Amino acid sequence: MVQGGFCDPLEHSRKTSVANARLLHKAGRMSDARLKRKHKCTGVRAAATSVVQSTNTVYSSKGYRSKRGFLKSAVESVLSSGKNTGDEATIDRLQKTVVEPVNALEPSMEALSLDELRDKTAEFRERLNNGASLDSLLPEAFAVVRETSKRVLGLRHFDVQLLGGAVLHEGCIAEMYTGEGKTLVATLPSYLNALTGRGVLVGTVNDYLAKRDMEQMGQIHRALGLTVGIVLQSSAPEERKEAYAQDITYCTCQELGFDYLRDNNFVKESPDLVLRPDLHFIIVDEVDSILVDEGRNPLILSEVLLYDDAYQTKFPKAAEVAAQLEEGVHYKVKLRDHNAELLDAGMLRAEELIGVKDLWDLNDMWGDPLLNAIKAKSVFLRDVHYIVKDGKVILVDQNSGRAVPNRRYGEQMHEALEAKEGVELQNPTKNKAIITYSRFFKLFEKASGMTGTARTEAAELWTQYKLGVVTVPSNRPNIRKDYPLMLYMTEEAKFAAAFDEFWWAHKVFRPVLVGTTSVEGSERISGMLRENGIPHSLLNARPKYAAA
Repeated sequence: MVQGGFCDPLEHSRKTSVANARLLHKAGRMSDARLKRKHKCTGVRAAATSVVQSTNTVYSSKGYRSKRGFLKSAVESVLSSGKNTGDEATIDRLQKTVVEPVNALEPSMEALSLDELRDKTAEFRERLNNGASLDSLLPEAFAVVRETSKRVLGLRHFDVQLLGGAVLHEGCIAEMYTGEGKTLVATLPSYLNALTGRGVLVGTVNDYLAKRDMEQMGQIHRALGLTVGIVLQSSAPEERKEAYAQDITYCTCQELGFDYLRDNNFVKESPDLVLRPDLHFIIVDEVDSILVDEGRNPLILSEVLLYDDAYQTKFPKAAEVAAQLEEGVHYKVKLRDHNAELLDAGMLRAEELIGVKDLWDLNDMWGDPLLNAIKAKSVFLRDVHYIVKDGKVILVDQNSGRAVPNRRYGEQMHEALEAKEGVELQNPTKNKAIITYSRFFKLFEKASGMTGTARTEAAELWTQYKLGVVTVPSNRPNIRKDYPLMLYMTEEAKFAAAFDEFWWAHKVFRPVLVGTTSVEGSERISGMLRENGIPHSLLNARPKYAAA
């Protein structure tokens, strides 16, 4: 069915099969191996496939140069739409196959003692060993977790949380509104998949959340006879190995990625390995932050190098020379690429200031230190990209706004920043191993995630990770009003409009949480509030404003 030159995804979503999904692979060059993943929540994939089915008919009438160009635009439109029509079919199916059976089992579970509930774990594992599938155990396993949660935490999983747990088990992303209890949702698929004995990982964005979730939700798993571990930034190798050996392990995705890189530097049978031999199943909390925002930054494992004193002295000298060069005359900056380029006039002037004939002489290399010094001067900004604390240059995470003391720029860029700020140069590093989140999470046999804001990133999550997004309805009707984004031509106009909102909120005694993308931005807003007598607290990466 074609409406206005575009296929109606709902018309086909219920009829879509894996064979139809391969049409999308053929037109969009998607990995066939990823399309064969045995996930049942295919609402997104079905909607995208239905677009393919109408491509032959309508792409030329829309003015696209090629069928593939139309396909890319159409699929992204479907995936990023405010309401994915394929969700309805998925939710209806899970309501019948998961929620209703689990609710029917609730009276019988209430009659069991806590010890009898714990015995269910051994029973489930025995049934798995005898050939049962996880899907066949799902309703009873979810009912056991729900009842145990009632006894241990006093929390009963709502029906929508059962839906969210089923979506996660099927290897998709559950989009659930803030306050819907996503942390409790994760206990359902983590328990079910841990029954295999192959381990389940629950990845979060920071140590605080990992520890909180382990301490709270781990009570449910322990009550059911499962073992629970945690990996923090401060964990020693022996502690990490023990934690990863547990049935369910809470960790940050960053620590998990670095442990994988470190393990890859050891032989297969090395006792220094900390991870399990295979990557079975991971549930990623705040999945859009991890896979989309952080996903653009590769994880880099570095090793310390030792430079001689003569080479170390080049960084302060290069910083001194860069300070005397003028942008547009001696060099040009490419802010988008975080790069800079020396012009002919700049090379001549730099050679004169340094007292050498050739900046790129292999026996006395000055070109690289000077380029880094120029980037440190014009591209990497203090209190935006980094801060200076206790005589050290500390990077600022551009997504979270937090200082990350253990992270350094590579390729001598960090040394250039240290020279620019006049602090002691630390030992340089060299990249030893590197991997992106995109590549890392594809190594898992099954991956899923949860967040409150996945729909806007649905196209990228599908393209990069083959993870469909299913929007789970809220437990109660949402009375919050979501207004559209406001765009402004200038930064000054944007800040002025933002201040108007703060002022009105203050007048009606409404608390406001304001997030900015830089330390500088947070302090600019703080200054506006202070000048107008509006009380507030400031939290950013500067030492005096940082969280304790």
